[in-house]
Amino acid sequence: MVYYILNLIQLKRQVKDQSQKYNQIRLTKCKQKSLPYLKFQFLRNIYLKIYRIQQILQGYLLKRFST
Repeated sequence: MVYYILNLIQLKRQVKDQSQKYNQIRLTKCKQKSLPYLKFQFLRNIYLKIYRIQQILQGYLLKRFST
């Protein structure tokens, strides 16, 4: 059990290190782009996620209450 927990902690650290490296690479790439473009991309991604959730809910409600 203790071995399992230590293994999880080690995996968590590895994932954290990898994500920090990835974020550093992403930041250096983002600095090459303009800030308004990044804001536009961010808002567009949020809008698309909200739109997708709305479509899923609409389909679910139609299927649920159409019978």
